[in-house]
Amino acid sequence: MNTISWNYFQVSFGYNKLFTVEPDGRSGGLALFYMDSYDVSILYFDKHMIDISATIEGHKVYLTFVYGDPFIETGVWFMYGDFNEITGNHEKIRGKKRSETYFIAFKAMLAACGMVDFPYKGNSMSWVGYCKSGKVQRRLDRAVGNEDWHQYFFHTNVEYLKLWGSDHRPDGLRDALEEGWGPIEPDGNRPLHVKLRDDRRAISRWKRANLSNSEKKIATIKELLRKHNMMQT
Repeated sequence: MNTISWNYFQVSFGYNKLFTVEPDGRSGGLALFYMDSYDVSILYFDKHMIDISATIEGHKVYLTFVYGDPFIETGVWFMYGDFNEITGNHEKIRGKKRSETYFIAFKAMLAACGMVDFPYKGNSMSWVGYCKSGKVQRRLDRAVGNEDWHQYFFHTNVEYLKLWGSDHRPDGLRDALEEGWGPIEPDGNRPLHVKLRDDRRAISRWKRANLSNSEKKIATIKELLRKHNMMQT
């Protein structure tokens, strides 16, 4: 449908706004008619959907308009990685208990994609953190496959390896920095570019030996620089 036809429908329906996604050749294409009074913002669009936010009766709402393909793609499908989500409270140790509604979105995604867990061995609590109540563990990493994958590769299994290093041991970085920079005190014997070079080498050695949390590294570096600047003044 061309622009003139869209504009005709817009006027006929009484809408004062129009957003379109152009068709691919002679097929597809999307059109969204709306009133400007709803304060609509286009958040995302492609050939299959238009995602928007709007204000209705004083409430901010989100709406998604979908145009699906008339067929479902099938094939052997495997997913692996840090999903940063869990399917229930049984996949965490300690920490605040969450309501069952919290897990709906992730479980729905897995179900919609036809994903099924593989047998595994080892400690599946692949992430470790700390809070006021102590150490918290969660199963954030997983491997899943659809029915076709399980049929063709039925021998697939997952092994959770030992957690070497930790996101919660920043002292290793501190030692590396002091090794490269030298004592946190005025030092006129070594030029700045030499200290920076040695720092980079020390941090590289430390990174190879430790899995580190970026925020904690930044906080540690800031603290070291703060102490250094105080001693320089």
